[in-house]
Amino acid sequence: MLERVIDGDDPRLEVFTRLKDVSLRRRIEPEQGLFMAESAEVIGRALDAGLRPRSLLLAEPVVPTLTSLITRINPAVPVYVGTYELLRSITGFHLHRGVLAAMTRPALPSVESLLRGAAPLATPGAP
Repeated sequence: MLERVIDGDDPRLEVFTRLKDVSLRRRIEPEQGLFMAESAEVIGRALDAGLRPRSLLLAEPVVPTLTSLITRINPAVPVYVGTYELLRSITGFHLHRGVLAAMTRPALPSVESLLRGAAPLATPGAP
């Protein structure tokens, strides 16, 4: 469901407004498992890989071109829509592709699972 936003201080947009500063992003993202994806293509690839969006932020003019992407999103995931000017005030930059998604970062695999079935790179005693 699309939710219109008109105020950059809307608390629902906190994930987008609090991550302008790189040091803040480094501090928050690892512990909350979050990353930002910009463009329909990148978001589509993330969805293809089984990643889940937390929320999307769209510019009004691009909504009609993103219907296939929007229909792939779980209806429980908020999709916020605003003007390009509002999005710029929220993100701190011009979203020229008109879409930004806060995505859930997948858990890293364990070392054991990565090494399971792996062949050695070198054999002891080999020249």
